Amino acid sequence: MYYTIEKNNQINRSLNENGLTVIKTLIKIKDINNTKIKVKKLLNSPKYLGPAFNVKLASQNKQTQSKLKGVAREINYKLSSSILRKGYKYYSKLTNSIEILNPLLNFSQLNNYVFHNDVIAVAKKYLKTNDPKILYVAMRVHFPNNISENDVNFFHCDDRSFVTKNKNKLLKLLIPFHLKKRIKIEFNQLIISKNKMNISKKLFQSLQYSKKEDFPKKFRKYFIKPKLRNQDAYFFNPDDFFHNAEKPKNLRIMVYIVFGKSNSYLARKAKLIKINIKYFKQLSVDQKKFGSLLKKV
Repeated sequence: MYYTIEKNNQINRSLNENGLTVIKTLIKIKDINNTKIKVKKLLNSPKYLGPAFNVKLASQNKQTQSKLKGVAREINYKLSSSILRKGYKYYSKLTNSIEILNPLLNFSQLNNYVFHNDVIAVAKKYLKTNDPKILYVAMRVHFPNNISENDVNFFHCDDRSFVTKNKNKLLKLLIPFHLKKRIKIEFNQLIISKNKMNISKKLFQSLQYSKKEDFPKKFRKYFIKPKLRNQDAYFFNPDDFFHNAEKPKNLRIMVYIVFGKSNSYLARKAKLIKINIKYFKQLSVDQKKFGSLLKKV
């Protein structure tokens, strides 16, 4: 389950068996430090930020409390620009996370990992295609606070379908930029795929956005928290394996990169991911194919 990036056969085997592989020492210390410094600056500038939802307000309204157990965008209360201009130390008490827009433009160092040749090799092998695509790239910052849990804090599968279609099979790479010696990853996963749980469709749907104790007892011993250290990243199958991310005790900075096939339902989102055209022109033929769906600017 723990390998360096060039071990693509072992990585693929672990993904197929456990839905998860930790990649050791992938990220350079310099890139981690520079990213953390810049993130804190951009968090105080609304033009770099995506929509954020007022979880505190939603939790106080009986009509919206149920929406906390679901995708964040279903919460009706958005944080206004005037609130965001007060800075993240203020609005982080109202919401659990916020997206930093255009990560491949604002953090050029990320391109080295998104287009890493060994990452492409893993995507080809796991997705069983010679033409995998980058479908989605996002940077999200999660805040330590005392408000209610929501969205990713509950166990879920990204694809809520009982059976995921082959064309929609995805591989996700998560890169944490906040880990230190005493800070452990907050990610948890059930290492039995939904296809092998032998449960009804009704139970499967009821377990979406649930807590560990909501699962039948026979599954609870299969929940794991992978051991990640600073510089590590991890691949996982987001559609077939239940997973969550606990609320952090410190500022959590995560980059999410999703790979799949060009006919995936997620392909339309790739056209919204911006990349510097000068950088893109310098890539190899294989790397350009990998990023062909992205928007060049």
